[in-house]
Formats: sequence, structure tokens, C-alpha cells
Amino acid sequence: MASLTYDQANQLRYRLAGIELPETVDRAQLNALLTAGVRAVLEQELEALEDRCRAVKDAAVEVSGAVDWSAQARRIRDRADARRSGAYIDRHREEVAL
Repeated sequence: MASLTYDQANQLRYRLAGIELPETVDRAQLNALLTAGVRAVLEQELEALEDRCRAVKDAAVEVSGAVDWSAQARRIRDRADARRSGAYIDRHREEVAL
């Protein structure tokens, strides 16, 4: 079953809201049903968005946990100390054509 996006559902709602109805159909009930459908689609999109955000956050937490931050801080501090003392010389890598 193909699902609609929120915009598609909303456009469909407005197209169907203006159609001629038989006398036995209550327009207020039809509008309530259409609005509920659009809301359900919006809730699905928001849930999918939350799932994607949660996955990105989980990946970031996993990556940050894989790094030895004290070693990183020590490396940065040592490099800064070496630059200040003049013991460190910045080197630029030249591209080598193959």
C-alpha cells in the first residue's frame, strides 16, 4: 500500500471536501473523516522524522564513545605546546602525480 505525504493528503482532502454529496451523507462527518486521515498521515511523517533523528543521535553517541578523548586532548595539548616552544614545524604535504 502506497502512503501519501502530508501535502498530498491535504490536497486530496481539499479536493474531496468540495465534491457534491448525496443527501444521505453528512458533510460534517465527511470533513471530520478527511481531517482525521490527514492528521494520521502527519503523525506518520512525524514519527518517521523522530526515528531518523533518533538513529542519527544513536550513531553520534556510538562514534563519540569509540574515541579515546583523553588521548585526543593530550595530542592536541602536546602539539600546541610544541608549536609554542618552536619544537614543532608545520609540514605541508605535496601532491605527488602518478
